[in-house]
This record gives sequence, structure tokens and C-alpha cells, in this order.
Amino acid sequence: MWVNGCAGLSNRQIADRLFVSVETAEGHIYRPCMKLDVADRDGFAVSMGTTVV
Repeated sequence: MWVNGCAGLSNRQIADRLFVSVETAEGHIYRPCMKLDVADRDGFAVSMGTTVV
């Protein structure tokens, strides 16, 4: 999911691509952010050594 999130896709777009609910996509984006203590996708991308496209 994070590859899609870092590619700049919305939660809805990620859910549609992966055939999951929007809530599932949101959870898979939100939980890693909380564990890494980052506020958003940009912060996660930076912590993973990449950038949001």
C-alpha cells in the first residue's frame, strides 16, 4: 500500500487498485505513520529514504 501512497494516490485510488475498502487502505497508511512517529505520507516517504512523487 505504501508504494501507492508514496506515489501520491489518494486512499480511494489505492482502495480501488487493490480491491479493498477505503477504511482498509486508510488503516494501512495510518498505522505505520503512528509507529514511526511521522505525521503524514511525506514524512513516511522521507523515513523510508524516498520521496512522494
